[in-house]
Amino acid sequence: MTFQKPGIILAEGHPVTLKGLQQLIIEESPFQILATCADANTTLQALSKHQPDILLLDLDLPGKCALKLLAELIQAGHIIKVVVIAIHIDEHRLREAIRLGVRGMLLKSMPTCLLLQCLLKVLEGGE
Repeated sequence: MTFQKPGIILAEGHPVTLKGLQQLIIEESPFQILATCADANTTLQALSKHQPDILLLDLDLPGKCALKLLAELIQAGHIIKVVVIAIHIDEHRLREAIRLGVRGMLLKSMPTCLLLQCLLKVLEGGE
């Protein structure tokens, strides 16, 4: 019997950060990267093509507000575990993300071990 790694889509608007996240996931996590996306349109295309276990979503993703993107996914019937990553998150956006069912939130200034812990906890059904 073959063990299939859980799938993740990385949606991050900054190329250097996206590459760093990709490298971290490859080297230190059990996830299989299904797609890397630099904007909202590419993210939507990847979500229609793949069925990831988790979407790691940059709150400031180019092309469309990440929270608006999440609202559209919910309206379209997509059920997906989302972890948001941001440089900064204000109280209004934090409440909106929670309302939309975001399972985890991380600041880009946090240690990488916390990112991996968060992804694994969300994968297991936690928040």
